[in-house]
Formats: sequence, structure tokens, C-alpha cells
Amino acid sequence: MYVFHRTILLVYITLLVHGQCCSQYNEVVRTGRPGQAIGPYAVGANVFQLQSGIQYGQIDRDEVEQHYLEPGTVIRYGIGRSWEVNTFWAWRQQRTLNGDDGVTSSGVAASAIGFRTNLCDGHGDLPALGFQFSMKLPIRSDVGSDATGPNPRYILTASKRIAEQWGVLLNIGGDHNEWTTDPEWLYVVNVNYSINAKWSTFLENYATFGNGYSGHWDTGVSYLANNDLQWDIYGGGDANNGHTDLFMNLGLSYRFLTRHKQAP
Repeated sequence: MYVFHRTILLVYITLLVHGQCCSQYNEVVRTGRPGQAIGPYAVGANVFQLQSGIQYGQIDRDEVEQHYLEPGTVIRYGIGRSWEVNTFWAWRQQRTLNGDDGVTSSGVAASAIGFRTNLCDGHGDLPALGFQFSMKLPIRSDVGSDATGPNPRYILTASKRIAEQWGVLLNIGGDHNEWTTDPEWLYVVNVNYSINAKWSTFLENYATFGNGYSGHWDTGVSYLANNDLQWDIYGGGDANNGHTDLFMNLGLSYRFLTRHKQAP
């Protein structure tokens, strides 16, 4: 209950300082793909957006080896110039090997509902700022969480164009679970480069810490097919304390403009 009250207070403070939000409809789709970092902008008023991908991965932990295939989708809808509601769902099929024994399982791997708000567009030397709040849903499956109640996850995100073709995207936040009173902290540092008007690439470092440190790297490319459709592919992994985790992800982002809004 203490964690819940702290979370509500954090959300209230964020809304209070929101003040002068100035997000606008963007000419091309803004998406959290590829990579782990999320941007500071909402999708825009009356915009419906899908961000879907399918991930193949391999995890080695001591004597246990796991292979999995996981499709996942983020659904976002803009309810104002600087506000959106969103939800995330992922399903996983996995094969777990322990010596000569193997087990196949499948089910909902993750699910959440939340909102994002743009706190500031960023002008001059100031970065664009945003805040994402989600509640992870306690949906049980053979591959999902065994949590008995919803748990909050919150991220402060900032982006800044540092040169004509270079940009930096930063995330920092907290992720709560059923087993500890303190959150597991997280960060993402994403450096991105626009090769031309259609192609871009990135390099990213992300980690969780607080209950031990676990760091990861990933990289990939994206292709803007048109103003509303982007394709991408990326991959990465880690090697922490002798444990390895490798993955490859292929996906797309598509924006439906239910009512066109001109930028001011």
C-alpha cells in the first residue's frame, strides 16, 4: 500500500507541473521502435498508432537454456495534443532445456495499460521531456508473471537533437513488483543517426539496477516507407555474470490519422 501511495503521489506531481504542454502533430510517424527507449511525445490528437514486432531470443542461465518466439504490440491513441493512452501485450512460446529434459510452454508474457504526456517540446538548449506511466496487469500464464496485483512502472524521458543528423534519447524510471517494497530502477541511453530521409540507425545501452545490475546493448536500423509507416529490425543482448541473453526483433509502426491535425 505504501508503494501504491508513492506512485499516486508521483503521478499527481507530474500532472501538476505539466503546465505549458506544447506537443504537436508530427509530419511523420513518431514511434518507440526500434530499441528499448521511448520518446517524450504523445502521438497527437485523434491519432491511433500500432507498434508491433516479433522477437526471437535465446537465454542461457547456468545449466538452463531457453529459446523463445515472442510477438508483441503496443497500441497508442492520442486524446489531446499532448496526451495519449496506451496498452502493451506480448505472447510467448518457449522451449526450456535443462540437461536432457525439455519443456515447451506458451501464454501471455506481459501486459500493461497506461498513459503518456509530453511535458515540454524543448527549444534552444532545452530537451523535449515526457512522462510515461503504466500498470502491469496480473494476468497469469505458464510464461508470465505470477503477481497477484497490478504493479506500476514509470519513466521520465528526454530527447535532444545534438547535430543535424544526430540525436540522443534518455529514459530513467522505476519498475515495481510484488516481492520488494523498493522499485527496480532502470535507464536507457539511445544515440541515433539519420542516414537520410528514409533510413536511420541507433546504438543503445540499457540496464536495471538496485537489486543488482544487469546491463544490455542493442542496435538496428529503420526504414520510413511513408509518413505513416516505418519498418525496422534490431538485435542485441548481454553477458552478465556468465549468463547470456541474445535476441533479434523485426517489426513495424503504423499510424492511422482519424482526423488530420495541422501543426501550429
